[in-house]
Amino acid sequence: LYLRDTAISDEASKELAKIKTLSFLDLRNNNVSNDSLKALSKLPALDTLLIGNSQISDEGIKCLAGNKTITSLDLSDSKITEESLQTLLS
Repeated sequence: LYLRDTAISDEASKELAKIKTLSFLDLRNNNVSNDSLKALSKLPALDTLLIGNSQISDEGIKCLAGNKTITSLDLSDSKITEESLQTLLS
C-alpha cells in the first residue's frame, strides 16, 4: 500500500494496523510517529515497511525488536540513533 506524501496521521496508521494481510506499506514523508510504529509492528504479514523521513525515534524502534516478518525497512532521515539500529540487528 503506497501512502507516501499523503499527510497520513497516527490515527489513520492505527486503522491500517487492522488490515492483517497487509504485507507492504510505504509511509515515507509523512508525520507518523512512534505511536504508528507500535500499532504497525504487530501486523502479522508485514514484510516491507518504508517509514523514512518521519517522526520515528529510538523509542519507536524498540517496537520492532524481535519482529520476524519485516525483511525490508527504510528509516532514512528519521530521528533514530546507531544504538537503536543495534537493537534491531541483535
